Amino acid sequence: RNMRLEEYEGGGWGLQGGTAEMAAQNAALKELLATREEHLSAQTKEMTDLHSCEQRKKKELKLWVKEKLGTAQQELAGIRHDLMNDVKAEAEALLTAVPLMAAAAASQFEQYVAAGKFVMMDDLLKRYKKECRMRKDLYNQLMELKGNIRVFCRVRPLSPNELAAADKDSKSAEEANVVRVPEDHPDEITLIGRLAVRHYEYDRVFTSTSTQDQVFEAVEPLVLSVLDGFHMCIFAYGQTGSGKTHTMTGSAHDPGVNLRSLRSLFRIADERREFCKVEITASALEIYNESISDLLCPEVQAAGGLGGFQ
Repeated sequence: RNMRLEEYEGGGWGLQGGTAEMAAQNAALKELLATREEHLSAQTKEMTDLHSCEQRKKKELKLWVKEKLGTAQQELAGIRHDLMNDVKAEAEALLTAVPLMAAAAASQFEQYVAAGKFVMMDDLLKRYKKECRMRKDLYNQLMELKGNIRVFCRVRPLSPNELAAADKDSKSAEEANVVRVPEDHPDEITLIGRLAVRHYEYDRVFTSTSTQDQVFEAVEPLVLSVLDGFHMCIFAYGQTGSGKTHTMTGSAHDPGVNLRSLRSLFRIADERREFCKVEITASALEIYNESISDLLCPEVQAAGGLGGFQ
């Protein structure tokens, strides 16, 4: 019995020693875990700081690019504005020079007549035609300086339905109008959208108060170029209800570009009837649902042909 008791007590001491060793290992593991957690926390903080720094750098880069792009756009707009001013100045100079040269030619003609230098009528006619060609060349140079392709924009007034909708939303007509024409840039429009504000630039902008006379005044010089042998096309483009028919056709008391152009053509042709013969032909075609209809010759349409149009 004594021997067994001693063995049990010895085993108890061994158990106590193992527990102390495990406690020491547990403490060491806890210390290691705390160190690892501290290290992990430091790395997490470092990663967060790096991410914040990256986001800040991206934001700074975006602002820098936006600033540089805005500066470049302003410089480009300034260069374009200067070029347009130079072209307009040259065009205005030519516009002034044409009547001056015509007056000088007329004065020279009178001097020649008074001096009796014209022996034959053919010589007089040749000199007159030469002056006409010179004037025509100068005039067409003026048209080319203004641009062979020109894009105009005409802003229509708000429709009754749009005004009613604005009144229902307690908005004034000015607040409901999403198209603005800046006073300092009369050749631009500002489109105020729901998500962004956009700016568009044209060769000429007509506001909602512009008249049919003002619109035709901008395109009338092209009509004269037609009688000088140049090809010319005027057309209106826009969505349904944007005012194309009003601009091109107009009404009986306030006609549009079409009728005014024809009147100008016949007037100029009549002025030149003593020196040249002008032959004018017309066609009116309608394009609807990918088919072409001849509005002036319905019998051609009935016969199944449109003079070569398919």
